Amino acid sequence: MSGDCRRSEAEPEGVRSINLFGLTVEAKGEMMQGYWLTFTDGTRGYCEGGGAYDAVQIAEKLTGKTVVAGDNKYQPKLDMLPYPATPVIWQLDHPVHGKCPPFCYKPDQCKGNTACPQNYSCTE
Repeated sequence: MSGDCRRSEAEPEGVRSINLFGLTVEAKGEMMQGYWLTFTDGTRGYCEGGGAYDAVQIAEKLTGKTVVAGDNKYQPKLDMLPYPATPVIWQLDHPVHGKCPPFCYKPDQCKGNTACPQNYSCTE
């Protein structure tokens, strides 16, 4: 398993269906994206999906809670994260690369960014 959690260019192209507890998620090659979700009870967590809609459906199915995602159910407004953060609600276990460790230690500060905004590691 590679130490790099980014998706490989050698990964086969095309659509793969992932069946998660009866919910089918379409994953196109490298297209799984991580989101920092807020639930109506105020708790938060990280969840991956083929898009924002998938991430909401997965998180709600696994937690039994409702995600705060705006007015449009089919185009939820969510904050992306560049790397996984804890708590992890669901994350793709890639058959070649495995799961990316939760590198993001300050998800409330980093949410909405496509790359880590820090000049140095949060662990330093």
